[in-house]
Amino acid sequence: TFIRFLQRHKAYSINNILGLSIGMAAAVLVFLWILDELSFDSFHENYDHIYRIVTTMDNPEGDIHLTATAAPLAEAFEESFPEIIETARFRPHYIEMLVAQGEQEFIEKEVAFADEEFFHLFTHSFLLGSDLDPFPDINSAVITEEFSQKYFGEKNPLGKTLKLNDETSISISGVIENLPANSHLHFGLLINFELIEEFGWSLDWENLSHNAYALLREDADLVALKTQIDTLTSELYSHGTYEFHLQALPEVHLRSSFD
Repeated sequence: TFIRFLQRHKAYSINNILGLSIGMAAAVLVFLWILDELSFDSFHENYDHIYRIVTTMDNPEGDIHLTATAAPLAEAFEESFPEIIETARFRPHYIEMLVAQGEQEFIEKEVAFADEEFFHLFTHSFLLGSDLDPFPDINSAVITEEFSQKYFGEKNPLGKTLKLNDETSISISGVIENLPANSHLHFGLLINFELIEEFGWSLDWENLSHNAYALLREDADLVALKTQIDTLTSELYSHGTYEFHLQALPEVHLRSSFD
């Protein structure tokens, strides 16, 4: 009966079947897109206990909300609050960097700086090297598998050097798997944070230019911790311009109004 109906009403049947197929395909694509958006950063083992330290600056024309903080703040939080297990700083370079290996040179955008604790908070699989000692010395750097292929091909890159902006030499101390697309942190070359001042970035208390993350204990009381943070902030910044908050990692991608 169905086949006879199709034969008698070809245009009507084709229109219905095509419309249904397009609708189902669109629904599947929308579902996959939503699933990807909601899964940002969820591949990290500590996903539910990682928080980004963010800043609200008091301004006469309206508060300014920043994802960045001062470089020394993360360590001050870790030392002052037992609820915080560990902290790590992460600073994208933002400006394009000239990276050279021998005669080959590339202009790279995905260059960043991080503390070695970065690999304690965030889950990245090491193909070479170890997350226990990602930066053996100040001039160490970790690269992704894609970055390694680009500069060293099939050769083992450990111990090999790269020249940055024709000035600074770094040694490759680790290679990690390529980062998933659904991560809010992107880099191909991750340099030891201790080297950051050589690239002109200040580490003083008033320079709010660095991202910082904290790993909290499972039983941490966020309300009580926020009160302690406000108390410490008033001691560190007597001018009262800054207020610091803890933003849960699941909130970073979809529910962040911070610049």
